[in-house]
Amino acid sequence: MDQYLTPIAVLALLGYIALDASTHLTERTAMETGRRIFAISAIFAISAYSLSVLYYEISGLFPLFKGPVLTAIWIFSLFMILLGAWTIYHKASLHSRLNDEEKMNMVDYSFKQLDASLKPLTSEVTALQVSGSGLSRKVDALEEKASKLASAVEAQAKAIELQTRTVASINESVELRREQFNKVIDGYNKWYDEHRKDQEVISKLISGAENVLERFGILSEEVDEYLELLSEEDGRGREKEGTTQASARTGPEPPTGAGVPPTRGKLTREAGMANREKGNRAQLQFSETVLRSAAKLHTCSLKEGEPDYVFHDPNTRALKYVSAFKALTLSEDATKQRWIPKRKMLAETKVAMKYGLPLILFVQNLANGRIWAKVTPVDELKKLGGITTPLMLVDDDSASEKACRESLSNVLQLL
Repeated sequence: MDQYLTPIAVLALLGYIALDASTHLTERTAMETGRRIFAISAIFAISAYSLSVLYYEISGLFPLFKGPVLTAIWIFSLFMILLGAWTIYHKASLHSRLNDEEKMNMVDYSFKQLDASLKPLTSEVTALQVSGSGLSRKVDALEEKASKLASAVEAQAKAIELQTRTVASINESVELRREQFNKVIDGYNKWYDEHRKDQEVISKLISGAENVLERFGILSEEVDEYLELLSEEDGRGREKEGTTQASARTGPEPPTGAGVPPTRGKLTREAGMANREKGNRAQLQFSETVLRSAAKLHTCSLKEGEPDYVFHDPNTRALKYVSAFKALTLSEDATKQRWIPKRKMLAETKVAMKYGLPLILFVQNLANGRIWAKVTPVDELKKLGGITTPLMLVDDDSASEKACRESLSNVLQLL
């Protein structure tokens, strides 16, 4: 019997172990599965051994209790033993979990009671921490303000000290200048007392010098007028034949045999100043009503030796163009064209050649208000002798007026 029944028990035990391990053995439950297999296997082994001893004694007393009957009963008994061992283990495990849950409930209850007791104290401690944090921030802010105030007071003290030294230095300088001024005044009074008798002689010399300067100014204007007439005659000689004939009929008469231009009446100092003032007003008016209205960035100057207009780039403020402005009185009955020599644009030409900029000439006819514009490239400035005003400034027709407007509009687009 032992040789036959014992392998069945072993196979039953191994089958249980394989079934339990294959269905429950995971990484998370490995320890629980091992404990369960060990416990059930131990119960099964003890029970199977005890039952095998019992069946052995019974088979000795009753011969019929052998063979297939005993095998069937033994297999059924092994199944019941395994089922009983499984049931016993799970009941024990459930009882153990209940005890653990009771312990956990007791622990949770204890923690809840402790939290209930400590909660007011925790709230008070938190409030104290918040108050302490706010107080700490206030203290830090006060320390920072105190530091800044100390720095400001120190800087103010240094500034007051420096200002005091500066005032003392200024007072010393003022006192020194006052002494020097008094010495100069004393020397002047002494010199005046010594040379009082020479005052009339000095006044006469000054009056004579003023007369000489006035005559020199008038002579300079007459020389300019004469040179302008000669330049006009020279410019007309270089024009085309039709333009030359028109200029000869309407322009100034050629010089006489002695080389003296026909007189237009003596140019007085007052007349020269009036003409210059008229040109200055026209230049300023053109700057305001035309150039600034068109938003052209430029500088206008009435000083001798400086260009009439200097145009700048609106983005880089760099020099862009140099321009001269001339205001003339041209008409059908008198002078229709004028020759503007290079010396009349000398300041503009120098600046244009220095910076490599084109030269623009604006000519306004004061008789009818027309304005004509011309651009001279940089490479033509060296050989430029002068410019003759066009007939479109005088001719009384719509085409000439349109041509003047277009010349001005084209130049303004370049600026």
